[in-house]
This record gives sequence, C-alpha cells and structure tokens, in this order.
Amino acid sequence: MKMKFAIILMLCMSSLACKKEETGSNEIVHQNLNLEIKATFSFLFDTTVLINFNKDTDNDFFLRMRYSESPRGINHDLFFANDDSRNQWLVYESGEDAIASLLNSNSKIDSTSSIWSGSGILYRKTLSENLTAAVGSGDVLVGIRFVIDSKYHYGWMKLFVSSDFKSVILKEVAYKIRPNVEIRAGEK
Repeated sequence: MKMKFAIILMLCMSSLACKKEETGSNEIVHQNLNLEIKATFSFLFDTTVLINFNKDTDNDFFLRMRYSESPRGINHDLFFANDDSRNQWLVYESGEDAIASLLNSNSKIDSTSSIWSGSGILYRKTLSENLTAAVGSGDVLVGIRFVIDSKYHYGWMKLFVSSDFKSVILKEVAYKIRPNVEIRAGEK
C-alpha cells in the first residue's frame, strides 16, 4: 500500500513539475497615477505634464492644458501629443481636428481600431467650437498605443475632467506587456 501511495505521489509531483507555464494574454501593466493638472489662474493658464508609463528614458505622451479668458469669451482645451509620432491616441476626426475617442468599458483596442493619431484634443471650448463630451462626464477611457523596442503596445487611460474645465486628473493607465496584443478598455 505504501508503495502505491509513493508511486502516485511521485507521478503527481512530476506532472506538476513538467506543467508548461502559460503566459496568456492577460499580462497587463496597470498603474494608478492620480496625476492632476489644475488651472491656477482665472484668466490665463498654460501648462504641460509629461507622462512616462513604462519608466524608460523617453516620455511616452504629454498633456497640455490651456485656459484663457478675454473680453470675447473663455477658451479651454486639453491637447495631447508626444515626442515620438509612433506613440498615438485613438481618435475620431471632426473637421481638421483629431478628437480623442471616448471608449465604453471593454471596447477592443488594437491595430484595427479606427484612427490613430500622434496628437489631438480631449476637449475644446471656444466661442465657435464646443467639443466637450469628456467634460463633467465622470471618468472617461481613451485608447493609446506606444512603442517599446520598435513594437506597439496597446493600452488605455482613465481621465476625469471637471465641469468647470479647470482640473484634469489622469487616474489610471494600463497596457499589455506583450507587443501587438489587443487590450480591452478598463482591463487590468
């Protein structure tokens, strides 16, 4: 009886030791950032925040918030761009502008996703334009892709824009560790 038990135990242990490790597609880097950009002046404000998700030597993106008041009205916008044109945001086009696409949770983000752009706007409000879907809407998700070792990594950002345009919080970011693999908006 002891011999049967020993053989069964050895077989179980050897099968566990030989089990192939699964890498799966759920290899995601997720970061809670809570990085706030806040307008500190009531009539003129212009600042840029640099973002480096993967902690290498290059910044992946930057956000530029502008807020100005004049006798003709108040202008607000949040511009996004990067130093490497391969790092991009998922957008839609409105006239000549590239506007960040606001995604539903679980929306697929990959190479087949709509339009990718190296720069554009999250919101803009002037006397003649009102591109403000992200403003005062709670948390919004936007798709991103950026290059690591010459290969695209797909991800998303969660942002919050206050209803008065004076505060933007980059709450979270997530991206796939493996290149050229889709991610779902909000997936962690």
